[in-house]
Amino acid sequence: MEILEKPHSFPLFRHLIAEIMGHLNLITGWSLINVGHHEKRCKSLFTSLLILVALFGVGVEGTVHKIGNSSGWTMMGVDYQAWASSRNFQVGDSLFFEYNNEFHDVTGVTPYDFELRFSPNPLATTKLD
Repeated sequence: MEILEKPHSFPLFRHLIAEIMGHLNLITGWSLINVGHHEKRCKSLFTSLLILVALFGVGVEGTVHKIGNSSGWTMMGVDYQAWASSRNFQVGDSLFFEYNNEFHDVTGVTPYDFELRFSPNPLATTKLD
């Protein structure tokens, strides 16, 4: 009868332990057991994954969404609710308002004033030249 408590009796289990210990050693510098070549292989795999994540993350920028598409910010001819629902907004995206500054501005308001469609005391107003 085989004794099942020996680590070498479970190659998969031993490999998992080696992988966990390799990550622990790489992250913390601690080495709880000697896992030999498995430790080196896990370190190199983990390092490769970190490099790939860093490379794919470099240069990623948010999308600039032009409000109203080619019409820009205007009172006529654009269904802004439909425009907004057709977009997939992500963290890091920007909203670009193109408007005629003789007739429009961008005003920050409270949710209550937004519902009223009137704000006697706007939080902020921007009018670009």
